[in-house]
Amino acid sequence: MGQFDTIFSCCDVFMFVYTFSFAVNMDELTNGAKSFLGAMIATIQKYNDPSFGTLLAKISTALSNIDRSAIEEFTKYYTARTLYAQLGANSYISSYTYVNTQFLSGLLPTIEQRAQGMNVTEVVIAQMDLLAHADAPFSEINTAGNPIPLYNGGPFGGSGINLSGNLLGSIKDLSVSDPFDLITLNSNPANWNPVDPSSETWQLLIETDPLYQWFIDGQDKITACKYFS
Repeated sequence: MGQFDTIFSCCDVFMFVYTFSFAVNMDELTNGAKSFLGAMIATIQKYNDPSFGTLLAKISTALSNIDRSAIEEFTKYYTARTLYAQLGANSYISSYTYVNTQFLSGLLPTIEQRAQGMNVTEVVIAQMDLLAHADAPFSEINTAGNPIPLYNGGPFGGSGINLSGNLLGSIKDLSVSDPFDLITLNSNPANWNPVDPSSETWQLLIETDPLYQWFIDGQDKITACKYFS
């Protein structure tokens, strides 16, 4: 086997491993999303409250639409959102500083001041701003958007879907968080006591999940694609 044959052979192995890993991850996330939505449906049905009817319908619709293709579409945007913040942080710091000094006469606190106030690096602040921009409501007036939080009117120009929560945090590690009480459901169903869908805990742990935001809340959110599709 020649040198180039060895190189191409290594590339083939890498691509197989990458493709295999991607497929496994997508299958795991698809199954996780179905389990997450299924747990919500079971919880709502247990409480049997008519006021949850609209929410139950939304979750049921989302569950019927969950498949590998839908999860890949979600992952594509979720990854692009992350890369936008990671790769754009340094440029954002420069742009923020320029706009603040040249056009706003130092009206906004500097990135450095904000970083010191939160005891984090300037890059972390920049990434937080860019993620907030990606999640901010879309503006039909300023379609170009603006990542710099000017006064109380920004940032805007994003998707309108907040994906900053903990992905599958409610079912990923039950030793840390088990709002659906899945441990009890599996070991002692008669004492199953999942979180109340009307509670603050549900709002904090369930409704902030990126999958909830994307597949359930996203059914109602005003996003850019609704203006141009």
